[in-house]
Amino acid sequence: MINDTRQRLINVIIHHHFSSTGKKLKVGKIADEAGITRQAFHRYYGDLLGYIKGEKPVGELLPSSNQESVSDLLIESQSRVVALENELSAIKDRHNTELKKTLDKHITSLMNNDITLFETDDIRITLEKQTTLIQNYSEQIVSLKAQITKSKIMSTNESMSSTIGSRVVLDPKLESAMASYKQDRDYNAYLDSKDKEIARLLTKVNSFTDNKNKLIIFIDKHLCDLSNFLEMLPPSKSSEIVLRAPIFTAIELRNLISKVTAPIRISVFIPDFISVAEANAQRAFRSTNLPIEEIKLSEKADHIYLTKGIDSVVYFCAKNGK
Repeated sequence: MINDTRQRLINVIIHHHFSSTGKKLKVGKIADEAGITRQAFHRYYGDLLGYIKGEKPVGELLPSSNQESVSDLLIESQSRVVALENELSAIKDRHNTELKKTLDKHITSLMNNDITLFETDDIRITLEKQTTLIQNYSEQIVSLKAQITKSKIMSTNESMSSTIGSRVVLDPKLESAMASYKQDRDYNAYLDSKDKEIARLLTKVNSFTDNKNKLIIFIDKHLCDLSNFLEMLPPSKSSEIVLRAPIFTAIELRNLISKVTAPIRISVFIPDFISVAEANAQRAFRSTNLPIEEIKLSEKADHIYLTKGIDSVVYFCAKNGK
């Protein structure tokens, strides 16, 4: 049984993680809010340090039996997303207004049909600060949306675990790989991390030995969120596993299926749009923090056909913003 102090620490960590503005958690602050000293935290609750530093997923601390707690965290995170998006929109409007005012102010003469623009360091610094702030809010929104998706997946797994025809959702954890790519731009290292994560999830798939199970491979092509895809899926009469596969070629799919050793039926679901322009716009909307190489590959993704090992291939029309 978890003692009261440990539960307070867990509650404080979860609250800060889902309601933070992107700032790192600090041991001293967490310990203080839980009513203990930093020394007591390190001595008796050192195993929670990884969640504070971001080395372990905070989702592991979410209550497995209290759906209301998970729902409250989702509502809090979604409220934070809306607030950030509203603030971001206001900043962009102020940014554009300030830019126009500054340029108009420094158009000082019109001679021989030439417009002379005077740019100063103050203008450049102001615009750079506003651009950095906009980028920061955009990254916070992407991060919070990812947290909401994870929480929805966790809630789905928990709510269906006690029903006939349960659904297990497997989503590759690529946040650290994307963070590393953002620093060093090493796409090969990103691919290695992605392959290892997919291999880890395939190990889980192969642990299911019931031949009545069904595997749904969701190749999102960065056109549709996993959480929205799950909402579209009808309830299953048999147990099923949903695996999001960030792959783009028929060869990658064949290699993935060849590693599935469990006696399981496989279906492939792929989102699409009626026009290329719509697809590109949707992909640009979703791929803010993705490696540019991933975006280009998703734009040229292979058309998937029925082949050995696949029971069905389903293309569905994705929705804008979904």
